Order: sequence, then structure tokens, then C-alpha cells
Amino acid sequence: MNNLLDVLKNRRSIRSYKSDPIPENILENVLEAFRWAPSGANAQPWELVVVRDKSKIEAIADIFIELVERQKKLDPDFPGNSRKYLKDVPIIIVVCGDPRFKLAYPQTLSEREKDNIYFFSIGAAIQTLMLAAAEQKLGSVWLTPEKIEEQKLKDMLGIPDVLEVLACIPLGLPKKKYIR
Repeated sequence: MNNLLDVLKNRRSIRSYKSDPIPENILENVLEAFRWAPSGANAQPWELVVVRDKSKIEAIADIFIELVERQKKLDPDFPGNSRKYLKDVPIIIVVCGDPRFKLAYPQTLSEREKDNIYFFSIGAAIQTLMLAAAEQKLGSVWLTPEKIEEQKLKDMLGIPDVLEVLACIPLGLPKKKYIR
């Protein structure tokens, strides 16, 4: 239990990364943990896109930089940072939801209840991924695209329209020691 509590207490949202590559076995450990995340009806209503190509990572960074700039124009007090740090990460995991899996849930449930199961399942999987990353001494942060950014990400990465881009999780070694 002490190891789990140590990871839970020391995981942080990291916004400053080294560009060092992540060893394949460490990435596999993180992805394996993600695969074991709980989900309603064990439907596992998600797909992942692991982005390692530097030009695509820079393009994803530009999408999120534009998002923050747009948010700051709408609300000058918006607290978000520039997201320029994304250009340094070696991997971005794009988490997609597949709403067709809601059909696996009991049909007696309301649409709201099915939505809750769907989104909570994906949220649990993302948290599992981020905790596994922290346990492997990697930094991560949970980024959520808005509709405009979602479509840009789908177009760039060839993600089918039926899927929803729900999060982007950068993974990398933190520049500063935040994680024990």
C-alpha cells in the first residue's frame, strides 16, 4: 500500500519535459496499465493513438497553443499556460472514445446514465494511464480539446468521425524532479 500511496501523493501535472525518448518497455508498461482500467460492462469504450512523430507532436502543440490563445481572447483572465512545452515531449497519447460501446450498457438506462458510464469509464482509464506513467517516473498532464481542436486532431491523425477525441496526454521525463 505504501508504494501506491507514494505514487498517488507524488503524481503531478507536468508542463516541462525533456525531449529524451521513452524506452519501449516503459511505454508498454503504461499502456498495459491503461488496458486494465475498469469500465462499465467491461466495454472498454476507448481507442488510443500513440503519437511519436516529431512533426505531428509539434502540430498537436500548435493546435493547443491556438486553443489557449483563443480562450485568452474570450476571457483575458483565463489562467491557462501557452502549451509551448508540448513541442518538447517525446510522446502524446490521444485518447478517443467510441460512443457505439454505449450499446453494451443495460438498455433500461437513460441516455444520461449511459453517458455517465461511458465518460467515467474513459476518465478512469486516463487516470490509470497517468498513475502508471508516474510510477514509471514519467510526467503527464491531461489536456482536453474543444470541438475545433478535436476536428483538427481527427483530420491530422486520420481518426474516424465515429470516434470522439476526449483527451491528449503528453508523456515524457520531467525537466524538474516532481515525481519520486
